[in-house]
Amino acid sequence: MQDTQAFAPFYQVSQTAATGTLRPSVTVSATAAGANDSARFPDGPTNDCNQIQIANTSVSGFAYVNFGVLRDALTVTAATSAASYPMPPNSTRVVTVHPEVNAASVKMGTGLNAANVIFTRGAGV
Repeated sequence: MQDTQAFAPFYQVSQTAATGTLRPSVTVSATAAGANDSARFPDGPTNDCNQIQIANTSVSGFAYVNFGVLRDALTVTAATSAASYPMPPNSTRVVTVHPEVNAASVKMGTGLNAANVIFTRGAGV
């Protein structure tokens, strides 16, 4: 049985100055018409926990998210309303992804001009 812990963003420990820093979040400014509004997550520890907190800042529309890998010639498949993870408006969810995942694509629901979706690596729920 696993213990349930609050979501904690990854913290990068400083080796010399004893002052670490939080790993940055990534914000995708997505549109309904965007073919592939995507962003790469900052590199960071992914061996222990492969959890991503998704925050849809739109107050009126769903965001659709697809995860993937950005490296070499690879791209993240464009998110679609029919085949991607739906994020309700003005909400936050934590999902667990495969260790190789390092990026996401986002598409907003039909009729929405643009909204920000924020991705944060971390651990917990």
